[in-house]
Amino acid sequence: MIFNETVIGDHPASDGYIVECRVRGSETAENSDGSDFFDSGSGRLKIEFPEFAITGLEFEGKNLLFEPTGSTPDEQFFDNIDILEANINLKAFFSGDLNGATGLAIQNIKNVDVYTGFDVNFQVDSLNHKNRISQFPVSLSSGEPFFLVNVVDTEITGADENPLVEENIFYKVIPTDYLTFGKESPSISGVMFSGFSDFTRINVDPFVITRSNGNDVLVGYDRSEPSEIFTGTNIVIDDSIPLDFYGTFKINTTEEITISGSGIPLVSSSADLTVDSENKITIPANNQSVEFEIDCLLNESDVRTGYAVEII
Repeated sequence: MIFNETVIGDHPASDGYIVECRVRGSETAENSDGSDFFDSGSGRLKIEFPEFAITGLEFEGKNLLFEPTGSTPDEQFFDNIDILEANINLKAFFSGDLNGATGLAIQNIKNVDVYTGFDVNFQVDSLNHKNRISQFPVSLSSGEPFFLVNVVDTEITGADENPLVEENIFYKVIPTDYLTFGKESPSISGVMFSGFSDFTRINVDPFVITRSNGNDVLVGYDRSEPSEIFTGTNIVIDDSIPLDFYGTFKINTTEEITISGSGIPLVSSSADLTVDSENKITIPANNQSVEFEIDCLLNESDVRTGYAVEII
């Protein structure tokens, strides 16, 4: 069969086809024992295109900055926070049965095509690929639970050719083999993290440091420069953040700064700082350029006992 026409839609062979072969035995030549060189016969080759699909899609990007670190002390460290900068993962779950074997057909998948749009019901252009941003090669094994499809910032550029980082965009993926493609996945959206700036500016009141907003990573993860405070604020820190939290801060305002412990005690490591009856430490106004640190205190069992605040 030769398909030499443009067809819109499914591949013309997607329903499968059968190739039949017939061979007639030799009538003139014989083997030494008098038999024909080969016998007459026929055969049939059935070509099928097993159906496969992506049954689920999960987004991994900036949202990972806010995920809990774990339930036990040995899990509650910064190392257990996944930080993806200028890239995201699409966690794709595949399905496809063949000859009664569950998941066997997913081995036919050779690529995953990634498409983007700006609303949940965006249309995939699988004909001209105008909104396809990448074709990701895969090699799947039967029963493999999922596969991570990576997308980098240069693949999600807008009309001005700038990457659409820190913007919520939608994704769909379609699995393909060499001739056909499976059903498109449901759409999923998320934000790609652009990365950390050279230094952090604090200009809100209050400034809450908790695992659910990611501010613990912003001010306490591998920071070479102190976080700079540009307005009077109350820094509130709770017990959900990693046990190895350590943050340094520089005051760039003439206003008063306070530090509060939400559900966990504060300890002053400086003679001129005191903890009041409301578990609050106050750094008076007119202390511009003063730097201080907040450090997590642990006992021998790696249980958090409080936070130490010290002028440095």
